[in-house]
Amino acid sequence: MVWLHPMHWYGMPGLLKVWMDAVLVKGWAFGAGGSALAGKDCLWAVTTGGDEHAFSAEGRHRRPFADFVAPVEQTARFCGMRWLEPFCVHGAHEVDDASLAASAMQFRERLDAWRAGSAA
Repeated sequence: MVWLHPMHWYGMPGLLKVWMDAVLVKGWAFGAGGSALAGKDCLWAVTTGGDEHAFSAEGRHRRPFADFVAPVEQTARFCGMRWLEPFCVHGAHEVDDASLAASAMQFRERLDAWRAGSAA
């Protein structure tokens, strides 16, 4: 499963949260009988408005990007999913065409490797 979205207020957009609340329910995604997602891979692909430095102790957000990963990772793990290293494009609204193309290629390569069976 790929959760692909822009970071919104340090998490997922509201509509994705609504979807998760509706779909990731006890008895289906977790809890007794809730094994629909167990053992499946979960890749979080996210864009941020801030550059990499913004996600540091000295940056605007005062915390490393990794600190914002935990709630999303725990959601996947709680549902028995295998968490893969997130794919992130920082400063997405300011990225130049060449950098965007490079990020798109990296993401494509990551997805291709995942499809081929290696842990992406």
